[in-house]
Amino acid sequence: MALGKTGYYSGIAPLKVGAIIAGATAQEEEALEAFGKNSSIAFQIQDDLLNILGDERTMGKDYLSDILEGKRTLMVIHCLAEASPADRQRLVDLLRLGQRKDNDQALEVVAMLQRYGSIEYARSYARRLIVDARSYLTAMRESDAREVLGSMADFFLERER
Repeated sequence: MALGKTGYYSGIAPLKVGAIIAGATAQEEEALEAFGKNSSIAFQIQDDLLNILGDERTMGKDYLSDILEGKRTLMVIHCLAEASPADRQRLVDLLRLGQRKDNDQALEVVAMLQRYGSIEYARSYARRLIVDARSYLTAMRESDAREVLGSMADFFLERER
């Protein structure tokens, strides 16, 4: 899902096109594609984290929208796998409410994600993706562009909006 949302049109495709235009080697093209894939997924995970951890003032209309809409984020999937049977059923029931969920029910989901370590799991997973993404940049010739891509990947995890 993360690749379909942003990965291909915002990360992978532009990097591949840029590689082709720049006359990159096949190895460099593959490295940029892998970099784009991993960093795009990490970007989406950070987006999902901000959706539930940001404050309403900063996030605006997007605050808690993933929970209110019942989206199956990495955190939700992790929580479903880790939760006790009773909590898993409660989470499923809350997710099935879809947009009929109220704010208190959305916050109950967030509390469950925290209790089962799903938020930290997502953060850690995103960090690993960025470390992995940056490793692909070693296949690239040293350049300002390579440094910018590395900085951009780091920013994906540091952004607050």
